[in-house]
Amino acid sequence: MKKELIWESNHLGRTQISYLKHLYLGLYLSLLSLAVFIIGTIHSFIPNLFPFVPILLINKIKEIFGKNYNVNLSRYDK
Repeated sequence: MKKELIWESNHLGRTQISYLKHLYLGLYLSLLSLAVFIIGTIHSFIPNLFPFVPILLINKIKEIFGKNYNVNLSRYDK
């Protein structure tokens, strides 16, 4: 695992957002991720319930991340 995935000394500077905005976005995106897990688990057992909702939430997370963080994540793709 790359060291930057655990600790990045200039994380807020690199992402170019304030601490409070980072806190808000982190909590909001984590809540959406939890919703993906819960709704996705329910959908796994009852396929007709919540069709495509987990994917729509994932796309929402990607959209919010893309609009608010000015970082290139390609170096973490490996």
